[in-house]
Amino acid sequence: MLEHARVVSEQATILALSFRAGLASDENNRFLVEPSSLFFDNHRGRDLFLWRNGNFLRIDVTASGRFAGSKIKRSVAHAKRGHGWVFILLVDYQSAMYDVAGIGKPDRERCFNAAVLRIKDVHPVAFSKACPLHGNACRFARELWKFGAAITRSMEDCPNPRVRETIKPFIMKVSDPPFK
Repeated sequence: MLEHARVVSEQATILALSFRAGLASDENNRFLVEPSSLFFDNHRGRDLFLWRNGNFLRIDVTASGRFAGSKIKRSVAHAKRGHGWVFILLVDYQSAMYDVAGIGKPDRERCFNAAVLRIKDVHPVAFSKACPLHGNACRFARELWKFGAAITRSMEDCPNPRVRETIKPFIMKVSDPPFK
């Protein structure tokens, strides 16, 4: 299967959600993040599936508010044709690029690039160590934690009550960071 290139904001989001999935999973809840295939990304507008105990939420990541409206319209049109509904997740481009990916910061870029190698199309992932090189002892881990917390807050603060109720079971609560 051909792996496809993802933009940095999608990579950072998949990593942040996978990190939270690893930390939030316990004996009662099992969270996983499954990156979509190139086909589903291009033809169904799904960047990832967020799994919880056998149920899933389809997610399309966008870092541009300019395209969010058209993505929502596409999601509604797909749902009306019988395809699954897709949650549009707006993330902060600046945080993804400069805080998480560390563009221009060689040490953080190295950690980010090593972490991105864990992303494989249609292979579910969850991990409790952010960085394959340093575990949770580097700046990358802290930035990934903050980015994941921001994603969680944006899901909790969804303005549409019906959408908020649908995504509520997939919000991963992690109270304490894995580092001190």
